[in-house]
Amino acid sequence: MDGTPAAGYILSTLLEKIGQQVRTLNDPLSAWEAARVDRPDMVFSDIGMPGMDGYELAQRPRNEPSLAGVVPVALTGYGQDNDRQRAEDAEFDHHLVKPVRFEALYDLLASLPPPRDPLALGG
Repeated sequence: MDGTPAAGYILSTLLEKIGQQVRTLNDPLSAWEAARVDRPDMVFSDIGMPGMDGYELAQRPRNEPSLAGVVPVALTGYGQDNDRQRAEDAEFDHHLVKPVRFEALYDLLASLPPPRDPLALGG
């Protein structure tokens, strides 16, 4: 997300329209704590956020056994080849560039096992 509540609202609305359960948070530290409690299937995160960037947020579940299998998705304005590589190096499973097309979001979700509880994040 781009750090605005409106961006989180738009993403969560799109996800809910296709039957997903969503929780939207607008700061990465709160999102991390919520993920530890809620154990979502998927986390959407911006990269440029205050307090903790999306790269760190994407790596944290990898070090938390209870969050094994969480699918981190970068949803960011950073769309150059080196940005995609850096997201991959940070262990994001997917990289979407804003503004995300509904079709790209739908295709991503369709390619994965059905999520139980994706967590849409802001930053």
